[in-house]
Amino acid sequence: MERPAERKFATLILLGVLLASVAAKSKEAVCLKTPGGGGVTCAIKRMADCELIPVEFQGPYIVSTCQNAYHAVTSIVHDIASRAGRTRSQVVGWMNFYANDPRPNRQTLGACLLQPAPWDASENVSPGIATCDLAGFLMSPSNGVAAIDDPENPIGLTKQFPKFFAELMKTGKVPRRSLDLYTRSLGAFGPMQFLEDHPPWQGASLDELPFYQPAGGLASDPGYYGLSGGGGDGMGGELLTPEGATILSWGGGGGAGFTSNRTTSYIGGGGGGGMQHTKGAINGLGIGAGTSYREGKVQYTISSPANATANATVAEYAIAMTSLFETLSGQSFVLQGGGGSGAGYEYLRPDGVEEYPQSMSTGCGYSFSYEVAGGSAARVKAPTYPTSRTTTNLYAQLGDIFQACTKEAVAECGSFDNWKCVCQAQSKCVVRKADELVAGDTSQIPAWLTVDTCP
Repeated sequence: MERPAERKFATLILLGVLLASVAAKSKEAVCLKTPGGGGVTCAIKRMADCELIPVEFQGPYIVSTCQNAYHAVTSIVHDIASRAGRTRSQVVGWMNFYANDPRPNRQTLGACLLQPAPWDASENVSPGIATCDLAGFLMSPSNGVAAIDDPENPIGLTKQFPKFFAELMKTGKVPRRSLDLYTRSLGAFGPMQFLEDHPPWQGASLDELPFYQPAGGLASDPGYYGLSGGGGDGMGGELLTPEGATILSWGGGGGAGFTSNRTTSYIGGGGGGGMQHTKGAINGLGIGAGTSYREGKVQYTISSPANATANATVAEYAIAMTSLFETLSGQSFVLQGGGGSGAGYEYLRPDGVEEYPQSMSTGCGYSFSYEVAGGSAARVKAPTYPTSRTTTNLYAQLGDIFQACTKEAVAECGSFDNWKCVCQAQSKCVVRKADELVAGDTSQIPAWLTVDTCP
């Protein structure tokens, strides 16, 4: 008897085949409703395709996040292919982008800077540039384009997932200074962006921040008692043999948030990630890095192979990376993975409780699969779409999952200052929710999502 999970996966494969076949005949992005409703799936072949996401699914920062996700994915894929001695002509694959339908998912449309007030739906109010820049920062995994929600509101600081993972793939000694910078970019830059955009908080003690008062008269509105905003994201992938055996896994994520009422204000953020070998005698050899905004110093961990009798070193990790790319120089391999992000803000009631639903809520996900040809001149055909290790429905909901788990982790650990606790709690929550989504079929959960990258 066919199980529901099998029927669901069969539906996903049919959707993938349909998208791939139509995309091959079209010069434009192809977007189809996600199986089961609730969103849209778009086949992205170039960055410009992101602008073709249907207008009814273009929530705040959705188009720019799609563009930055494509930039991040292709940067990582071509970086790995280049390290293995391949050219761009030897890389073929696809990226899918998933945008939620705002209506059933209680997400919002329109600009972050102008949303209806919860105390008066006829009144449009602005949460301030600092709030929206924080949301834009949290949504985008790279700096392929400025995350613009309003022509006058491009964010400054951005995440650097491609450069972070590139540092972890270097075959020499891992450069500590540059890796420190890119680790901070995964989450700790969020509060820095906020403070840069909100002068009253610049130079103030983080333990004695004044009441957040956005420009434009909102602070004098009798219905305004405070604001809370933030979010989180994650990204990762796997390097596999053509037969599906994982050789290398990588993953990372981060989050940031603030809350302010008339008595208390707080801001925090943090992030991290890592990379791990998953084959043979070096299975389990990996490196991780993480930090929070208030912590400042980046914390590093080195994981030893399961059969090791002594602690591993960074030098051994770098040697293993050298060996990996030497091995890949004549072989075909597959790169696949994905990510998701979510952000939002809500106004507070007089008792400090958040207004619900949120004034702004936005989220999305993406997945990718690329095949890199072996040999010096071989070319490849596009990989089967989708691969058996890709779960469309899971990736479509990763943004909401990471957003919910970040909030749950902060509530459990007290604040982003306790980043080790937040990271571990968030990771466990993400895996738990992913397991629930695939009804316990762990084969549908990508390995990068389960890799322990916390300090």
